[in-house]
Amino acid sequence: MNPRITRRTALLCGLACATPAWAFDRVAAGRRYRDWLRRLHAELAQLDRELPRAQAVAPADVDRFCVSSIVPASRASGTIAQLLSEARRHGATSRSGEIVFLGSLRVVLGLLGASMPAGQGGRFPEAADSAFAGTALNAWYMHVHAGEALERYFGEGGRFQPYRLPQDGELVRDAYPFLLFDDREAALRFGGFSSEWWGAVETLYHRQFM
Repeated sequence: MNPRITRRTALLCGLACATPAWAFDRVAAGRRYRDWLRRLHAELAQLDRELPRAQAVAPADVDRFCVSSIVPASRASGTIAQLLSEARRHGATSRSGEIVFLGSLRVVLGLLGASMPAGQGGRFPEAADSAFAGTALNAWYMHVHAGEALERYFGEGGRFQPYRLPQDGELVRDAYPFLLFDDREAALRFGGFSSEWWGAVETLYHRQFM
């Protein structure tokens, strides 16, 4: 056997073995994310059409209508139900003179549309005694494109320690915004918002009234 070939094969094998287990394909992840977002919009629209308008939305309703887009009995079910109920009570938008203000649901959906996968942070929750420990979810770090206000939110004020994208497979709090997904199948299902990502929602929502 040619010793050069042997050494080259060993080198390539070593490089392959050194490849991080959490290597993240951002292009493929972006396609999966956009497909998920399309399904979420479609299922939320169906829920809004079929559930009586005067009726508040319960987490069970979200689980029933959003079968392909949301993990049942997850954090997402309760949060989305609350947002939908609020939009039904107060409207998706409100108006003061000629100024139109977006409701929380519209802000959330807009920010989801302005987000793109940047990396993967591994399993969530970290604590085995969490109420949601039985739900296997992965944290997806999200790059958010939403203008100067959010650049200041992420970069200033000591909210992040510091603001940075962690390595793939490393779950770090107070570093970068992330969303929770069940990504074991080809089609993503959503499991919840991180406080780091939700802070961006609150920033954009309240900034409308300044």
